[in-house]
Amino acid sequence: MNIKHIQKAALGKWQYRCRRFPESIKAALGRNDFKRVLKARSEAEVLREYPRIEAEFDHIVEGASVTKAVAEGDVSRASHLQSGPYPAALK
Repeated sequence: MNIKHIQKAALGKWQYRCRRFPESIKAALGRNDFKRVLKARSEAEVLREYPRIEAEFDHIVEGASVTKAVAEGDVSRASHLQSGPYPAALK
């Protein structure tokens, strides 16, 4: 299976590996990258779980971007970022 950011780990587990956060929000998050071990044991389960993990990454980036905009006093940018719909996988 060849899915971006997915690797097979030891003991039959799959992991979402090393997706780097944008430079602009690394300091706000206090970390450089995003990693998750998937609950999936089969390739079919990985395909079902992948959109949720991608949405989680996008949600973290969006939240950090809003927080950074508010901290910088850019209220119009913060409200614009907040008005976007959250991915259905996170609702």
